[in-house]
Amino acid sequence: MYFEEIHFFAHGDVLAGDYKCYNNTSTTNHFKCGSHGNCVWWAAYKRPDLAKKIVGGGWDGGQWYNKFEKLGVSVGSQPEAGDIVEFSSPGHVAYVIDVFDDGSFDVSEMDWYGSIGFVDGVNYATYHPAGSGKYRRGNGSMKWVLKGFIHQPNSSEKPQTEQEINTIPYAKSGKLLWFPFGVECKDATRWINADTWQVIADKTNQSVSGAVVCEQYGILPQCSVQIPQ
Repeated sequence: MYFEEIHFFAHGDVLAGDYKCYNNTSTTNHFKCGSHGNCVWWAAYKRPDLAKKIVGGGWDGGQWYNKFEKLGVSVGSQPEAGDIVEFSSPGHVAYVIDVFDDGSFDVSEMDWYGSIGFVDGVNYATYHPAGSGKYRRGNGSMKWVLKGFIHQPNSSEKPQTEQEINTIPYAKSGKLLWFPFGVECKDATRWINADTWQVIADKTNQSVSGAVVCEQYGILPQCSVQIPQ
């Protein structure tokens, strides 16, 4: 049986929070983990490039889009894997894992209040278009009002050389690096050979299966993660 979601604004006012949340370790501690998890903690964990731009308070789940747009971060109405999606009502942010032709998209997310329809810690869900800029979460009937998507750095901002690559955090396992840091290998959008620093695949300009790339390098299904030295 599926119960209707009841959701309120995520907790994003408290800075100097927690580095760890439900067995996940972040590079920043802007937000509290809370008893059930926290959508803004999870979003910052999944997008360290955004986390390093966060200063001061007022970073609830319904406030990211406008704040990051003012900071010059690329935003828009169309989802891409690796984006942060923001819903304005109820206020919520989540990490986009995959996007489908019918307009739906998969996410990973947390919820501060432990709302009905969520479990403690990391949740995985699909949001389906419901018309007029609204979405349904899973099989629920509640309508989530979309604010927009906070994109990843564009191609001109992506590192091209070993020196440039070392300036941002890539995850690493064996001979494979992937971006963004904080996601599993199969959910990445860019893969690089750690020995040659050559780009193996990039979802921004080609159709590629992350699972296939990772399997070719013996990474299945998860791996240890570290920032390259």
